[in-house]
Amino acid sequence: MEFVGPICEALKCLGDPTCTYIEHHRKLEDRMNDLLAKQRQLNAMKRDVELRKNAELRLGRCVRQEVENWLLEVQTVNGKIQNVDERMQNVSCFSRGRLGKQVSQTVEEVKEIIEQGRFTGALVIDDPSTAGVPFQLEDLEGETAVIADIRKHLMSDEIGMVGVCGMGGIGKTTIMKHIYNQLLEETKSKPLFEKIIWVTVSQDFNITRLQEDIADDMNIKDLPKSEEKRAAVLRNKLRQIRYVLILDDVWEGFVLEKVGIPEPISSNRSSIFGKNLGDIVRECDKLPLAIKVIASSMKGIYDVVEWRNALTELRNHVTSVKGTDKEIYGRLKFSFDRLKDSNIQNCFLYCSLYPEDYRIPRVELIEYWIDEGFLEIGSRQQLHDRGHTILNRLINNCLLEKARDDVKMHDVMRDMALYIKHLHFIVKAGTGLEELPSEPEWKKDVERASFMMNMVSEIPPSLSPNCENLSTLLLQNNESLERISESFFQHMHSLSILDLSYTSIEQLPTSVSNLEKLKALVLRGCYNLRYVPSLEKLEALRKLDLRGTAIEKVPKGLELLSNLTYLNLCTESLKELPVAILPRLSCLQCLILYVESSRVKMTGFDAAKLTKLERFEGRFTELIDFNAYTKSIQCQQLTSYLLVMAPLEAKFNKRIKGINCVYRFKLLNVDSGKGWQKVMKCASGLQGVETIGLKRNTKILEVSGDLEMGPTKIAANSKKRGVQVQLVDERWDPTFLPMKYVILSGCPIGRADPAELPSDVRALKIFGCHNIRSVSDMPFFQQTNELGFCSIHDCRGIESVLDLSSPSQSCTPFENLELLWLENLENLHVLVKLAEASVVSTLSSQSIPAIFSHLKSFYIEGCSNMKQLFPFDLVHDLQNLENLIVRGCGQIEEIIGPKEEEDNHKGNGTQAPTKFSLPKLKELELTCLPELKSICSSNREMVCNSLRKIKVRNCTKLKRMPLYLPLFQDTHQSAPSAHPFERIRICPKEWWESVEWDYPNAKEVLRPWLNLY
Repeated sequence: MEFVGPICEALKCLGDPTCTYIEHHRKLEDRMNDLLAKQRQLNAMKRDVELRKNAELRLGRCVRQEVENWLLEVQTVNGKIQNVDERMQNVSCFSRGRLGKQVSQTVEEVKEIIEQGRFTGALVIDDPSTAGVPFQLEDLEGETAVIADIRKHLMSDEIGMVGVCGMGGIGKTTIMKHIYNQLLEETKSKPLFEKIIWVTVSQDFNITRLQEDIADDMNIKDLPKSEEKRAAVLRNKLRQIRYVLILDDVWEGFVLEKVGIPEPISSNRSSIFGKNLGDIVRECDKLPLAIKVIASSMKGIYDVVEWRNALTELRNHVTSVKGTDKEIYGRLKFSFDRLKDSNIQNCFLYCSLYPEDYRIPRVELIEYWIDEGFLEIGSRQQLHDRGHTILNRLINNCLLEKARDDVKMHDVMRDMALYIKHLHFIVKAGTGLEELPSEPEWKKDVERASFMMNMVSEIPPSLSPNCENLSTLLLQNNESLERISESFFQHMHSLSILDLSYTSIEQLPTSVSNLEKLKALVLRGCYNLRYVPSLEKLEALRKLDLRGTAIEKVPKGLELLSNLTYLNLCTESLKELPVAILPRLSCLQCLILYVESSRVKMTGFDAAKLTKLERFEGRFTELIDFNAYTKSIQCQQLTSYLLVMAPLEAKFNKRIKGINCVYRFKLLNVDSGKGWQKVMKCASGLQGVETIGLKRNTKILEVSGDLEMGPTKIAANSKKRGVQVQLVDERWDPTFLPMKYVILSGCPIGRADPAELPSDVRALKIFGCHNIRSVSDMPFFQQTNELGFCSIHDCRGIESVLDLSSPSQSCTPFENLELLWLENLENLHVLVKLAEASVVSTLSSQSIPAIFSHLKSFYIEGCSNMKQLFPFDLVHDLQNLENLIVRGCGQIEEIIGPKEEEDNHKGNGTQAPTKFSLPKLKELELTCLPELKSICSSNREMVCNSLRKIKVRNCTKLKRMPLYLPLFQDTHQSAPSAHPFERIRICPKEWWESVEWDYPNAKEVLRPWLNLY
């Protein structure tokens, strides 16, 4: 190798990269030895961290997220080193340089991970999920004596078990929830009990499920398989701590020891509550649910005659019903009967087809009501308006409960509904059913049957129910259902609604072709479904949902469905669409069709003939078709649309930052109830994760928020963590409906080839369109100022977002903009361009009124040519700004620039900083900005009265934080918990120690919210 040195010297004239390559070639072995030494150091540190972690972990605590992330990084880099080591064994002369470069980079990576792993504080924190989450409850009136009586027995040394019993709806659960909340609050200040556990047992009692639910609440993992061994593990854990265990909704007695619940003893002062079970503390003689429901039904009635008549009716209801629980049904049915309208009554009864305690999506429920005909006829918008009105009335009458944007049915109200329809409904939804009921259980009078959210795997030929009156059959979310026999539908001639969505069926039986009264066929999310039989006889069909199926061509006879009002063909597998099929479906009100194949042609002219469309989602691959359709809808007034213009080779993503989506997943293989927390960790940007199915076998997660990854990635990342999930629902956040949204991807859209956009578009996403220098180049921006959301990604030609240098600009298109998201615009160097051929850093409020006056959220990422974000004279337009996120902009030096006179006259620096305000700013994030030197000029201070979150990561040249927060001025008057501040995330720790704040004691004040990572 002696000749390598002279060659390196000779090649210096070719430049540094060549010599660097030679250096990598020469020193490969030395650098590999260095890498292996660093790996040994890293793994020694990993072992120490794991030992510390295991020592600190105990019941009620969990590992800090940054520690978990670090351990994952160590695992990843170890895999990378192993790969490099294997390549070393067979490296050729020609690949040594490349491998040497990779080794050098990996050494630096390992060094960085070593530095990140020097954790100075505790590795674990209190687990909020095990600490208990209080129930959201209304104030409880009239039962304070009952609560006091129960508390007295609870605190007694002589009593270890307390039972509360009474008829359904009497208020037992509400009382116990108040006690549970009180105990949680008291545990924070004086921990009499180490653990407060709430478990819902329910009518379909199961020892295994009860054991698993208790284990979940205690964070006990890997329970044995046998009931006896599980009981031993639980018994051992519970005997070690003082606890209160509340068993809610107990319908029958069981032996506590068999479950693993030890008999309470005075030494550990543990207590067990059993609602409906054990010694009676007090027999409640009031019926708060019935009183509430009946009072709501009489709201607005003042005539004494009507009240007297109502009292007579109520007495008649009660005396006609026998049995303890049926007494309350009579009282509640009084309110149901006062609805008068049979359609509204049917809407209410329909809710009982869902599982107990299930949160029912409003829009999904209304869609069922439309399919059933409960809302009569009209435009789709009118039907949805009527549906929401009915839901509001049922909520106001306390027949349903509001649950965020959805609704719930109280279990007693559900029992009452099923009591009313016991001859006509079969409901076994979410009960763990593995096979459908035998034929004798399918009575001739049955009208509706619901087996949703179970584990049915097959419908065998032996099952052919004689149900001539059956109109509704709900089998969705039986994910293991693969086969349905031909004979199953043989005697269901009245079937009107068939929902098989999110099952694993590969084909529908041909007998479906004979269901001539079928109005709705819902096959959404049947990912294995390849064959749907002929639909030519189904003239009554009004809804066909094939979203997410594996069909390659539309079912035979689709063009004959002249009554079809809803068609969803959103499936990547579709390869064929018959010519001119769309114009024949002239009654369509809702059409969703995304073209993924060159053999599927949707022309704008054909789509334009659907004059009754109210909602349209679709993709055009030719600009001429896109423009033809957008021109046609100017006079059609669609209530919502999502229009995509993207050639076949172009990719597009329907999500847009700032517009919330709601996804529902079903957990398939998680033994631990903490599985939903794992799912939450798999997705960035999640605002809410909630379990909405309370039984283990119907565990449903709702993931909502401004998601940066879609359901496919969430599912894939969850699987890596051992969590298998199935998507069961996907929808826009109702707040943003109706949505009017356009996506332009990989197509020319500038002045030479203009894209025609509807004038009422509310959200616009531009992706990979390289022939525009500014969005002002699009003629659309000369005609609108209604845009609320704008997202621009990966457009190489973009130099400014707005170009207002031309006098032809007649309006300010962003004056109503609420969100602006800019990403990977490599040539963007200014937000707004004023003068021809120059970039002006100062914007005058007189010359450009209200550019961003409604802006709430601004995201900019990967825009490497920006040096200044906002000129100071634009700040007066940012008074509504709530979120400011700046990431990965390598050249940016300042967030808010100085005034021109400040730039020219710096002053002597002795004057106190002048304050300016961003009054609504809630979140500030500055990530990976290596050149950032200032947030604002040195003689200014930014007042942020609403700031809740701060994140600063890898901004090492930033030396000053000029933020003034309200908590700086009242730290002596109130405790940290009194402030609405949420968190401060800082990396690296050294930056936090060196950065200066204008407020002298800022770091100490902010310490309770500080998270160094």
